[in-house]
Amino acid sequence: MDAECGSLESAREAALRFLDHAPRTAAEVRRRLARGGWPAEVVQAVLEGLEEAGLVDDRAFSRQWVESRARRKGLGPARLEAELRQRGVDREALEEALAQVDAQAALESAVEAARRRFGAENLEDPAVRRRVGEFLRRRGHTREAIEQVFARMGANTM
Repeated sequence: MDAECGSLESAREAALRFLDHAPRTAAEVRRRLARGGWPAEVVQAVLEGLEEAGLVDDRAFSRQWVESRARRKGLGPARLEAELRQRGVDREALEEALAQVDAQAALESAVEAARRRFGAENLEDPAVRRRVGEFLRRRGHTREAIEQVFARMGANTM
């Protein structure tokens, strides 16, 4: 029992150190502890304690992640969804976070990202339009959003 308690405490400390660097999802903490060699029941107990304490909250993480990455990086919904899936966020939390994205703000971020990257280039040039469109597609924007970006930037649609 004492060894198990020590194992639980050392796993909790490892998880807290991991969380100290940046917010994490439950799946990320679970993977990190599993790689550290702690048994599944210890990992589960640690996660339950962290969730009860509010230190691991996938819904809050997802909302913050989506808001931050959409605003700062100009990422679209497809890219945001892929990043959250990679981090192990469940479908319900993911959909809730993506629902909060303001379409107008997302469009503004996409326009700003395209301007930062291609600001002085001639958007009437088909090769430049193609590069801008590919840039925005890699960032998870839909064709409709890309067309709106071109309209806002004063170019013909693709």
